[in-house]
Amino acid sequence: MNFLKKLININNSEGTRESMKDSYEKHFHAAQGNKIPLSGGTTPHLAGLYGALSTRYISANIPRHEVQLWSELTPFILMSKDDSVKALAEYVVCIENPKDRQREDWLKNLINKSLRNIETTDKNYIAMAASAITQMDIYWLNLLDTDVRELLEREREKLNLE
Repeated sequence: MNFLKKLININNSEGTRESMKDSYEKHFHAAQGNKIPLSGGTTPHLAGLYGALSTRYISANIPRHEVQLWSELTPFILMSKDDSVKALAEYVVCIENPKDRQREDWLKNLINKSLRNIETTDKNYIAMAASAITQMDIYWLNLLDTDVRELLEREREKLNLE
């Protein structure tokens, strides 16, 4: 996005979307170029998602622990790369600009679809998503269909998460 367009959109939803996509790209390329150390199976894509969301929270002075961030990112991690970047940007729009939630149904469908088959994914992702249920300030919890919420509750109980 060019400078003038960024300046015009700085305080609106389109600016938020573009800012999130730019932040993702910055963190993705830094991780890909070994400028960000990766550990524990973290890929440049995961580093991009994590970096974009954590940077947004830091700039808004909203405290988030690393474990909280990974839990919050779980549905986005389970999406395709292209969907996850767009959905994360829309997620932040929904959090920051409640009046501009025109794409919330699209986001809700993607989140539920990504979590609906969580039992067939990596056990770490199951634990991360299930632990999100115990956190009250994760916005996507408000978007869960009943069957997905029940699925995550069952997984949380299996893991004895409080």
